[in-house]
Amino acid sequence: MDSFLKKFAEEIASKHDSPEGLCIVLPTKRAVTFLKQELAHAYNKTFWAPDFFALGEFVESLSSTRKEERLILILELYEAYLSVVKDEPEDLGSFLKWAPTLLSDFAEIDRYLIDPQNIFGYINEARALEYWNVNGEPLTDAQKHYLHFWKLLGEIYYAFTKLLKQKGKAYPGMQFREVAQDIAVIAENIKYRHILFAGFNALSAAEEKIIYTLVKTGNAEIFWDADDYYLKPVEQEAGRFMRRMLKKFPTIPFRWSENLIATQPKRIRVVSCNTDSAQTHYVGCVLQQEFIPEKATRTAVVLNNEDLLLPLLYNLPSNVHAANITMGYSLKLSPLTTFINAWLACWGNYRGKDDKKAFYFKSLFQIIEHPYFYHLSNGRVQEINQLKDELVRKNVIYVGRGRFEKHFKDAPFLELLFTKKSDVGGLVEAMLRIIMLLKAGIAKAELSDLEKSVHTEYLFVYTTILRKFLALLEESDHLKTIGIKVLKRLLNQLVSSESLSFFGEPLKGLQIMGMLETRLLDFDKVIMLSVNEGVLPRGKKENSFIPFDIKREFGLPTHHDHDAVFANHFYRLLHHGKEIDLVYLDGQNDFGAPSEKSRFIEQISFELPLINPDVSIEHFSHNTRPKLNDFKVCLPKDSGILEAIKVRLQKGISPSALNKFIACSLDFYYRYVLRLGEAEEVEEHLKHSTFGTCIHAVLEILFDPFVKKNLLVQDIERMEKKVTPLLKSKFLEFLSADDLMSGNNLLTFEVAKQYVLNFLKLEVKNIVLAGEKNLDYRLLEQEEKMSWVIPIQFNNEEIKVKVEGFADRIDIVGEEVQLIDYKTGNVTSTDLSFKNWDDLVQNPNKSKALQLAIYGYIYLMRHPDVNNFTAGIYSFRNLQSGLLRLTRNRKKVMADEIREHMPKVIESIVSNMLDENAMIAHNEDAKYCNYC
Repeated sequence: MDSFLKKFAEEIASKHDSPEGLCIVLPTKRAVTFLKQELAHAYNKTFWAPDFFALGEFVESLSSTRKEERLILILELYEAYLSVVKDEPEDLGSFLKWAPTLLSDFAEIDRYLIDPQNIFGYINEARALEYWNVNGEPLTDAQKHYLHFWKLLGEIYYAFTKLLKQKGKAYPGMQFREVAQDIAVIAENIKYRHILFAGFNALSAAEEKIIYTLVKTGNAEIFWDADDYYLKPVEQEAGRFMRRMLKKFPTIPFRWSENLIATQPKRIRVVSCNTDSAQTHYVGCVLQQEFIPEKATRTAVVLNNEDLLLPLLYNLPSNVHAANITMGYSLKLSPLTTFINAWLACWGNYRGKDDKKAFYFKSLFQIIEHPYFYHLSNGRVQEINQLKDELVRKNVIYVGRGRFEKHFKDAPFLELLFTKKSDVGGLVEAMLRIIMLLKAGIAKAELSDLEKSVHTEYLFVYTTILRKFLALLEESDHLKTIGIKVLKRLLNQLVSSESLSFFGEPLKGLQIMGMLETRLLDFDKVIMLSVNEGVLPRGKKENSFIPFDIKREFGLPTHHDHDAVFANHFYRLLHHGKEIDLVYLDGQNDFGAPSEKSRFIEQISFELPLINPDVSIEHFSHNTRPKLNDFKVCLPKDSGILEAIKVRLQKGISPSALNKFIACSLDFYYRYVLRLGEAEEVEEHLKHSTFGTCIHAVLEILFDPFVKKNLLVQDIERMEKKVTPLLKSKFLEFLSADDLMSGNNLLTFEVAKQYVLNFLKLEVKNIVLAGEKNLDYRLLEQEEKMSWVIPIQFNNEEIKVKVEGFADRIDIVGEEVQLIDYKTGNVTSTDLSFKNWDDLVQNPNKSKALQLAIYGYIYLMRHPDVNNFTAGIYSFRNLQSGLLRLTRNRKKVMADEIREHMPKVIESIVSNMLDENAMIAHNEDAKYCNYC
């Protein structure tokens, strides 16, 4: 069957000897090139082309006003707002948050020719009813402010439109209202001999009046692109608006509706993918196998999510030699936008004044880790890495300019990035200079010509936006006083409406487009991505001040109407489509919510086979990423791994390493054999490990003068006075003074101080209690490094296993030697109690008991004369329990027991490590396995 454009071109050729003097109005100008080609075939001779318009352009050509850019319209709207709101108006920054929504509502009211006074009065009354109080209680100030805002909407509308008319400006909806009201007069003076409207679907009241007035006066004709499948059944939403036109204008011929969906053979594949990358990968696989270069222009990839454009281009197979991309790539997705936003965010997050400004490290890291900083610094990778290492090593939270100057001496970008301009114009000028430096850096970079051209295009479009902004700045007093956050919001609004056009030959190659670009175009093969509910159709995603029920009452479009519009776009592609792939995301979206396939898939899966016997619908999945839970690392212990473990055992192994093996052998292998660790980061808030380190260090300093001495109460009382300055000095090794004395870090410092003071109070009680029993309370050693070598026989080989560690403190109370470990976390007596010695070999929950037992064994082997011994922990979160002792079956573990059983315990653990038959694998029950 002939395509709609071919049929339309032949209709024109049959009625007009030449298309010269005709005006053709289409929903989008994307189809103009294809229509020109069909006209050339239909006329088969040289001719003067007709004028082509999109509907908005056509209406603008008939209007007496000039359509203005969006930012200028918002500024004019702000002027109107200020003229109406006299008491405490919002500043421009706050106004920008809701102004685009108000502007869209005004445009919609005008497009649908709604009486402004009626609808704004209706909205005001509806909002007043929300606070109607039968008890007669007075309204709060907040309620009065809320109602006052709705009351002023109508006044703002009239002030805004009046201001624009005075300046000869307009927004699109305003032009549509003007032309619709004057169309009868305009029709008498149309310069075209005939106007042809083609391919429309949902017409607003103004569009309907303009088009059908011209049709009734004989100036125009209208051609529809419909199918009986959805036009005739009233339950099919895709034909809702066309049926409305048929009913409203029964005497005007309806051309054309065919019967293609129900009669033509179609192969439809419904494909579920678990990721967006899997969707684009599927396209590459299909094109690799099925793409026919000679039929390239009859093959379309339709993207309902513009974010998939670049991943799709990377997945195009080698047999696709050319592609025509009719959708633009949004500038808001470009790396330049993220770089500019990072710079502006940096200036919104600093401390200090003038030349002593220091910038928040996270904002700065967004800059220095951005790919564009590499180009800005002319590829000085070594200096970039040195700067990052310094910031992490010294834990710098607020970074001064001096640190940059140390690594990038006299670099031109320093002045631009780190000297804040006093006015918004200076900031924009600085951005333009940064873009020039980026352009020079990209030109020198080792990039392909294609990559350089794409990045240069980003820079060019951004430069154009900034220069327009500077020109506007000269005319607007409001813009001259805005701050960085408002500038950032304004630029993001401007950028979001800009896109990069991809250059290609429309009549050659694979066709890649968004759903709106498919209007009027027909394809034999269609691959449509992101056919998900909430995307196609969009669903209840309306941003409007006008409530749903009021929209429905006044005939304004609701989300139901938007769904019907996209239903029409979807079903229209089925007219001529022979092979259709509907690909959807089956999983979770970016916010973790489940993604469902579109209702359109469900509809055609159920309804279409009942009507068209030549339709085949196949459902299957295409997933490129394995489920993480199904991906397991299991390493056999070859000779290399076993030798590496033996070396580790002989060099020295800590109780923590042994506990890591018991908890998860794979985590042990990564951390202690391969020596993989977590990447160091700047600590904005003190880590728990650093918190514990500071407390340990302070206690070591406090008790150091009393080693080998009996502790007295007055000794502890003198210590209490030193806690705050000592703890502060230790915290300042990791944090700056400013960072320490504010926010979460200050709370952490206070907690640490309280922990130390509480422990000292406990020590006072211990000393008093010992004195009452006439016992010495002596500190023997602290922070003592201990080690012991245990010869272990394994497979006829002697392995000298060296166990080592640090004892926080060793006391003697009376005759009992106490080996003590400090823990800033929570420890209970259960953690240090076990039933049999095998528990220490197999149970990862007894890690603290194993640690104490190993420390005790090392100490006892080094001191064979000690027999009255205990090992225990002071838990700073559980100090009320006192010293928590190592126990077995609720009894203190004696020195002889430790000497007898611990060599066997360590031998058993080592034997498990070296067992060739046991795989190195992740323990599903283990916690904190960062690399498993």
